[in-house]
Amino acid sequence: MIQINLLPDLKVKFLKSQQLKKTVLMITVPLVLISIATVATMSYIVYVGQKNQLTDLEQKAVSSTNQLEAVNGLGKILTIQNQLKSIATLHSQKPISSRVFGYLEQLTPNKVTISSLTIDFPTSKMTIVGTSPSAILINQFADTLKFTNYLDDQNKTTQKPAFNNVTLSSFAFGTTLQYTVTVNFDQALFNINNTNVRLAIPSIVTTRSQIENPDNLFKQAPKPTTATTTTSPGGQ
Repeated sequence: MIQINLLPDLKVKFLKSQQLKKTVLMITVPLVLISIATVATMSYIVYVGQKNQLTDLEQKAVSSTNQLEAVNGLGKILTIQNQLKSIATLHSQKPISSRVFGYLEQLTPNKVTISSLTIDFPTSKMTIVGTSPSAILINQFADTLKFTNYLDDQNKTTQKPAFNNVTLSSFAFGTTLQYTVTVNFDQALFNINNTNVRLAIPSIVTTRSQIENPDNLFKQAPKPTTATTTTSPGGQ
């Protein structure tokens, strides 16, 4: 069988190139159209949609701000909320004032009573007012405060002074001796994080913790009939 090619090679190549061109156009034209549509959509979102969205959010913010400003006492409400948030922190920093009763029971001589006790935690100052049958016991009380040390969770072996600036500021002579003792205390004695504070008291056998059947520690001060007040440093 004899085949005769009536198309020259040049014509064949031209037809193939035309077919390839049509194929390329069929693929690229849709891609270009899709790209143009994508760019147009993104441009609309950026320049129109986002702008409108930001405008709406700004209007809502202004409206919400005006609504909050219209609330009476807003500043006080916010202040209270901030204080409520700080309760946990304040609780972890508050001193345990109830420990003072255990300390005084160990420190106060047996026949010495306390009628008034003032504790100022910001200045670490304590003022004790009470009565005693003798000046010797009052001096012993002041000396006990001076030489008492303590141990706690941070200082388990090294003792530190529990009190300083102990001053026996006054005597008042009446039916019994009335005294006033001022003293500065270490904040660690009342620190809530120190769960095991122990006083190291000098060997004085007049304190309530060392005598059986002690009298009541806290008593109301008697009304003096005639009084003479003097000032003297404690324990000296």
